Amino acid sequence: MIVSWFILWFISHRSIEKGIGLASKILIPAVFIIMAIIVIYALTLPGASIGTDALLNPDWNLLFNINLWIVAFSQIIFSLGIGEALALTYATYLSDNKGLTDNVLFVVASNSSFEIFTAFGVFSILGYMSATSRTPLVQLVTEGTGLIFVVFPKIFSLMGIVGRVLAPLFFLAVLFAGISSAFAFFEPLIGSISSKSNMSRKKLVTILSIIGCLCSLAFTCGVISYLVGIVDGFVNKFGILLLIAIQCIVFGWYYGTDKVIPVLNEKSRIKVGTLWTAIIKYILPIFLIIIWLIGIVDLFMNVSQFELMVDIGLIVIVMALSTIFYKMKSKETVV
Repeated sequence: MIVSWFILWFISHRSIEKGIGLASKILIPAVFIIMAIIVIYALTLPGASIGTDALLNPDWNLLFNINLWIVAFSQIIFSLGIGEALALTYATYLSDNKGLTDNVLFVVASNSSFEIFTAFGVFSILGYMSATSRTPLVQLVTEGTGLIFVVFPKIFSLMGIVGRVLAPLFFLAVLFAGISSAFAFFEPLIGSISSKSNMSRKKLVTILSIIGCLCSLAFTCGVISYLVGIVDGFVNKFGILLLIAIQCIVFGWYYGTDKVIPVLNEKSRIKVGTLWTAIIKYILPIFLIIIWLIGIVDLFMNVSQFELMVDIGLIVIVMALSTIFYKMKSKETVV
């Protein structure tokens, strides 16, 4: 964790082009190459067809399960950074001749394609494990840290010499993906605070890196690591859903989509219009709020008292920090 934060500090305290920009040009292709090797090999494993059949023939009745939609939305929101400051921050670094909607379509298409591609590898490996252990695939499927740090090590151990080669490659890809994601979440914090303080970028990055490292180390200690799942689940499944719905209302009704559309279409070959406005003003906020309300009711009905206290604590912390940063006056000029 300390090494990861040192890497994050070392790259982030540099300029955007020489820091995050250069690192992304190296890390992102490296992740694609490593995962391509794993997926191609996984498809050749005995029993891989068991996994791919399960992937291509799902239980369509689960579409009526609201929890599935919550998980799906949280996944796509997390992977694309929808409604989060990182999207706005990165957009400010685009040159004036770049089309915003064109770039968005490219990011969405490449992200979804990569997720579908890696899914074939994941399910092929699970199919292999199901065939060799004679365990139903449904009992092997888990999510998040359970899939990465429990199921996959078992799978790689079954592969013998090949597993010893694939395992380091796989976890190296996970590390690269994590570091690149950390850049995305770290940069908006740096940009927003630097615009409201007199600290240089290098000094601010150093201070925030130390604070972030100490907070991250807390999650690695014994029982506190249990908080990772609670925090991750609450933030991604409930917090962000509500924030996106609020943003839709703000941009759709308060600020006005008529002011946003000309900016989006100015340099873009792919235009947005009436349908986009309807989604922002009506469809998306209504749908997200309904899902959020159902999810919140389910959360209060099923979680333990400890998890509920952690969730309430998160709300208090986020509201307090948001208020503090909002009250800070911006500098007259932002460099």
